[in-house]
Amino acid sequence: MPVLLALLIAAKLLFMVGAADRAVVAFYANDAAGGHQAADTMAFGNIVERHKAPFARGDAWVVAGDLDQARVAFEQALELAPADSVDSCRIRVNLALTHEKLGDAAHANGDETTAREHWQQVVEITDATPPGCSEPEADGTGQKASEIGARAKAKLDPPENPPPSEPDPQKQQEQQQKQDELDKKTEENRLYRNANGPDGADLPPGGGRRSLPPHVKPW
Repeated sequence: MPVLLALLIAAKLLFMVGAADRAVVAFYANDAAGGHQAADTMAFGNIVERHKAPFARGDAWVVAGDLDQARVAFEQALELAPADSVDSCRIRVNLALTHEKLGDAAHANGDETTAREHWQQVVEITDATPPGCSEPEADGTGQKASEIGARAKAKLDPPENPPPSEPDPQKQQEQQQKQDELDKKTEENRLYRNANGPDGADLPPGGGRRSLPPHVKPW
């Protein structure tokens, strides 16, 4: 009897691993129906890792574009997952991202109250990220949670536009001097071109100056 029980448990675990793999494949293939089927499989008699099914279902709802349903599924998964598990870290990131996107959508529709409620949820979820999510085996979920939380805080308290700076008299004077020098050089060049022909191309031979009439002095 113990041997039979062990075999049944092993078969069940293999069955669950296969369903989890199908859920991942469905997510990256944008196959919402396949994701829901995998979630149904994982929900059947899974008393060891009960968070797996709602986790997969949340991903399926994301693929389907229903973020409200995804939020509900991720909340259930986070409640069921062991607090110090890698899955818990991943679920936390997905839940925070879902709230962020819901807040962004509300903001785009002009519903600032709902937008701020979702962004505040993001802050609370990410601030509660356990230290274990920063461990190497957590696949960078701690850093991701921190980045998502920082974005939400910036949306809740956007920086004010700085007042226009007062003009610097010294810089204005320097700029004016440069402009005066440029104007002077431009005028000198214009006079030179007028005295020596257009573009300096028709200079007379013998020294490069035009011959002056006898009654005109060269000074």
